[in-house]
Amino acid sequence: SGSFTKGSSIVILNGTGAQTVALGSNAFNALTITNASAGGVTFTDKLDTTTLTAQTNATKLYFVVSAGTIVHTVSGTLTIAGGEGSNMITLAPYGVGTWYFTPPAATTVTGVDVSYSDSSVDINANSSNDGGNNNAHWIFGAVSRYWVASIAGNWSVKANWSYTSGGTGGY
Repeated sequence: SGSFTKGSSIVILNGTGAQTVALGSNAFNALTITNASAGGVTFTDKLDTTTLTAQTNATKLYFVVSAGTIVHTVSGTLTIAGGEGSNMITLAPYGVGTWYFTPPAATTVTGVDVSYSDSSVDINANSSNDGGNNNAHWIFGAVSRYWVASIAGNWSVKANWSYTSGGTGGY
């Protein structure tokens, strides 16, 4: 219950299953995402918001891809802070290809696993994972990882690595 005031309300996506968002030509003032379901939240067209907050571990955000014609925009404040390993927040494409993103200048995110993103400005991604195919504006800080496999194994298998010594594999 309550009321919605366009331009000043906060929308919270807190579902326990997959959620799909289609804004058309509309924009959010503030969007908070706490949905940590396996299906996550999918933006099937352009995301446009002043503020985006996602701080729930294991949240998954999927952004529709385009040939540069759809640009997902956060114009004011971007706060994304996930955990480590399987608790990272996933930022990935919805569809095959690249998703285009315009965040605020001087943005820093923490604990994300991002792939196929083309950002228009630098994003410092601390304690995060480069899932591949991101442009040079995604700046991944140094991350220490520890070998935790109990027997000899494949160097490139995530399950053999952890962010903490003796921790659970799967960084």
